[in-house]
Amino acid sequence: MLIARSFSTIIELLTRSSYVVEDPESYRSGLTLLGYLLPDLGALDVREIALYGKMQFLPADWGWLVVSTLAYVIGLLALATWALNRKRFS
Repeated sequence: MLIARSFSTIIELLTRSSYVVEDPESYRSGLTLLGYLLPDLGALDVREIALYGKMQFLPADWGWLVVSTLAYVIGLLALATWALNRKRFS
């Protein structure tokens, strides 16, 4: 759930309604740090493109979002492969 929905939604909430938390800047910086570790799949939502047929609904940095998501998937697969290779099946 964190990967799929939270980043863009929470950052948008903090931008529009900063009274939700006591210190929105520190909260936003923590989310930015977490954004380097987890991809934001919510920003890659293509439903509006499928509905309206306009590519302007993609975020400006969509290429970077795709690359970071693919790197995350490759990293998780490498970690899973490494964990399974270390496991001794008897």
